[in-house]
Amino acid sequence: MLGYHFHLLSKDRTKDGHVLACSGGELRVGMQTVYEFEVRLPTEGSFLQKDLSGDTAADLKKAG
Repeated sequence: MLGYHFHLLSKDRTKDGHVLACSGGELRVGMQTVYEFEVRLPTEGSFLQKDLSGDTAADLKKAG
């Protein structure tokens, strides 16, 4: 799965997350092409106090 970023959504839509590894015999896969993506970050509250300057290399390696 190198180079891909997968998400999951349960059939009843109560659970979601990232797929870190998978295998199986018969799988049903859906794909979506996204041409535009907008992110809006909070403009107030505790988010603005969060230190985002740390080195995330180890976290990214673990997730990848």
